[in-house]
Amino acid sequence: MKIEKHLRLAKSYLTEGKLSQAIITCKQILEIQPNSADAYRILGESYEAEDNFDDAMSAYTKALEIKPEYAEVHAFLGQLYSHKRWFAEAVNQYQKAIYLGLKWPEVYYNLGNIKHQYGDWKGAINCYETAIILKPNYLKAYFGLGIVFELQKNYQVAVDIYRKLIKLKPYFVEAYNNLGGVLAEMNRRSEAIEVYQKGLAIKSDSADLYNNLGFTILKENPIEAIAAYYRAIELDPNFIKAHYNLGKALQIIGEHELAVKSFEEVIKLKGEKDNVLAYSDCAFSLMTIGKFELAFVYLKNVITNHNFVDGYCRVLEAKLGNTENKISDELFLTKVAGLNFLKELQKLDNYSENSQEQYQKISQYLLKYYVHFGNVLMESGYYEGAEIFYQRALQIQASSAEIYWLLGNSLVKQKRLNSAIISYQISLQILLSENRIDETTKVYFELGKVLEKQQRWQEAMDYYGKVLSAKVQDKLNDDFLPYQKLQGLYLSTKDWIKKLDSKNYHKRYIEVRLEKLATEYIEEKSKSPIEVNVENRKKNLECQGLNCGECLKQIYQWFNPKSLAQGVYSLRVQGEFSQERSPLTPLPQEKTKSLTPLPQEETKSLTPLPQEETQSLPPQERSPLTPLQKGGTRSLTSVSKEGSISTLTKDAKNGISGFSYFQKLSQNPTFVTIVRSGRAWIMPKKNYWRLCYGIAIITPDNYLLADLSREYPSPLPGCTKHDPTQHQIFDLEELPPLEKINGKVAVLSVLSGNVYFHWMVDLLPRIEILRQGINLEEIDWFVVNDYQQPFQRETLKSLGIREEKILASDRHPHIQAEELVVPSYPSYLGWLQPWGLKFLREVFLRGITNNKSDFSERIYIGRGNARYRRVMNEEEVVEILSQFGFTYVTPESMSLENQIATFANAKIIVAPHGSGLTNIVFCNPGTKVIELFSPHYLRYYYWHISQLLGLDHYFLIGETFSCYPIRNIMYESSLVEDILVNLDSLNQMFKVIGIA
Repeated sequence: MKIEKHLRLAKSYLTEGKLSQAIITCKQILEIQPNSADAYRILGESYEAEDNFDDAMSAYTKALEIKPEYAEVHAFLGQLYSHKRWFAEAVNQYQKAIYLGLKWPEVYYNLGNIKHQYGDWKGAINCYETAIILKPNYLKAYFGLGIVFELQKNYQVAVDIYRKLIKLKPYFVEAYNNLGGVLAEMNRRSEAIEVYQKGLAIKSDSADLYNNLGFTILKENPIEAIAAYYRAIELDPNFIKAHYNLGKALQIIGEHELAVKSFEEVIKLKGEKDNVLAYSDCAFSLMTIGKFELAFVYLKNVITNHNFVDGYCRVLEAKLGNTENKISDELFLTKVAGLNFLKELQKLDNYSENSQEQYQKISQYLLKYYVHFGNVLMESGYYEGAEIFYQRALQIQASSAEIYWLLGNSLVKQKRLNSAIISYQISLQILLSENRIDETTKVYFELGKVLEKQQRWQEAMDYYGKVLSAKVQDKLNDDFLPYQKLQGLYLSTKDWIKKLDSKNYHKRYIEVRLEKLATEYIEEKSKSPIEVNVENRKKNLECQGLNCGECLKQIYQWFNPKSLAQGVYSLRVQGEFSQERSPLTPLPQEKTKSLTPLPQEETKSLTPLPQEETQSLPPQERSPLTPLQKGGTRSLTSVSKEGSISTLTKDAKNGISGFSYFQKLSQNPTFVTIVRSGRAWIMPKKNYWRLCYGIAIITPDNYLLADLSREYPSPLPGCTKHDPTQHQIFDLEELPPLEKINGKVAVLSVLSGNVYFHWMVDLLPRIEILRQGINLEEIDWFVVNDYQQPFQRETLKSLGIREEKILASDRHPHIQAEELVVPSYPSYLGWLQPWGLKFLREVFLRGITNNKSDFSERIYIGRGNARYRRVMNEEEVVEILSQFGFTYVTPESMSLENQIATFANAKIIVAPHGSGLTNIVFCNPGTKVIELFSPHYLRYYYWHISQLLGLDHYFLIGETFSCYPIRNIMYESSLVEDILVNLDSLNQMFKVIGIA
């Protein structure tokens, strides 16, 4: 019998599944013809079908020794390496097969899966697209392609792909699952629900569909969501995500006992593997219901030998230890208590004889943390948050008179006077029962004030009498005085000026045209003035200012960042917002002409890799009450963490590029106004963390000018829900003493004006508006936040403002001037307009040396001296950067001129997000900027500057620490979170942008 006949027989046995006979036949062939590469190939396939991977590998290797250019065997060997999870070797074999001209779509699909798994999403997309070109109805390739676009946050393209997939195969339930998930992520919930219901009509026993349906309806109807999760668990009792999501939903409705049971079921099902989220949620619910000891056990499991926690403790200990003349303010004490809590928690041994003593010590540190952080929130004006932390403290120490007094103070600030009285009275009872008579005076005094507000005069007088009888020596409220409440507000200063003198208003309202507005400004058509009734006013909870998730999501859509690899993103420079190529558009002809599909029988033997191997992604961080969604394709990602949205809204695509459209939305009219006998209240900086949080410009007839006043939380560009009637000035009962100043006083102070970024971007452009509207020589005084820091003095000097004419609002917080001269704000907080950028460059680049030999072209901006948002593994990062020729720079230690020159000569800049990046306004177009972020604080300020200047802006998202109960103790807000740079991602970033 001829060899060819034997080979056909062996192939026939393999096709029929007669594997032992196929193997015997191949061995017989090899006895006759030892150098038969085809026999070794069939032998390898037969062994592989038996799951005998070692012998299969040996057979394939022999085949390639005989015939090194045997493309099909390279493909089979690649598949074998993939099964053994030797992915680098698998990629090498697949690429050899492709190089040798193999046109099997399965090869491209499998290669795409590996690239997908390793975060090379661009490479994965190319592979999936090629597989589809070779096999137009290749469902798995469509599915993989949709998942990758989903991971890139390119949601509309993912939607189109899943709809195409459903059209090709209407009963493909997994496509309904993913399509619904993407629509839900796009806030198109009604469409998502409809898609899930269609999927359930096809497969009524799909636990995945019920789980995702629950996720989608959770916000609007948590009870129905819980029912959906229970149904998913009924269909699949081992469905981990459904158990987890059920627990999250139960947390939302306050059923923490049941939530703990759900999370414990997750831990049971997962064993010891990756239980950070379940441990965290168990601890959160247990602490909420006061079961602290068990919560501590779960938290200990999370933080033991954890790089992020260890790095945080190391960095904070060094920072606290090096603090000169240690400042014992409330935030410092909060940090100390939190650090001690973590260190004691790390030592916890649940089986130790003195475990109860350890629990007590941990509890006391946590108690101190709660109280001090409550005090921080009180000082910051977040009274509802302070109440929450005082309540938590009372769970640990229920008999503390001091905490009840603090709780009463927070309730008074919220105008919940009856509740405050109860809290004060409990405090009194505890003090009296403990015979602490001397400490009752402050409680009597607060009770008197509350009763006075309620017009319960006799009771108030009784308590004041007790204060007087105690012979109090302390002066109460010496620094602040009651003031006449404001009548209301004007949304537009122009309206108020016109009301005074409609014919000659332009003398006191000077319009400044610094550049032609991209769109015609439409003035507010609201009733002015707006009367503000403080007692009946309801807080607008929809707008959260700078932290508004909905507004941030919209902003990310405008910027359209692209994911290049896991944690690595790029922003395209202005002018490159062109229409995207369809993901299924064939490649240029020269790249595709050789890709003619082979007959089906020639490709069917190569089995694609299991999709689940590439769909399972590490869970990302979430808010404390965010459930998991979908079977592994989008575990816990959310906009506030990853922060990249690639799909522009319909409005943005309607003939206008997203960034340009957004730029137009952010423009405001610029003007200078003169308010005779006007007042300015500018909250002074109290310490390093309590900066200027509020500004109010007040007319002589006691109205707030809303467009000249600001406060935190300041609205984001494009926000339509900001309500000026919520300004804190309407809630204040007292202000600093009023200081009257003669002459013309220009008010320039801005929110956080002691911070370099806000000084440069928000304050200095106001000077340009002012000098374009009025002669600066006419101004007697210029009010800025302060002028103690070198950059403040240097910039003001450059703009011709003499130091003897400067007033610091930090020391003059409440003033009234003969003529208050107020320039408008240049734009939204932290948002630099093109004219502002031009102004800064023209003023400060003038005279800067261009001797490039004096400056490094590659710089890293360090934050080693910063109190927050530090790079935790900076030493390792700097070591890598030094290999690429980067110089470590600390701008705060340099003169302004040197800072500007350093950035003007730089070609590549790496920096954690922070004020150090402000000086990119002085960079040249084409400069590469790599910004490092915490996964929970992704902000756009420097993206915008890069867009205006034509800089190549990239950003890298640091590693996630998912244990939110611990993370919330470590960091008072996401703004201050430290950054743990993934070094592999950093190296990947350098490869992506071509740094060598």
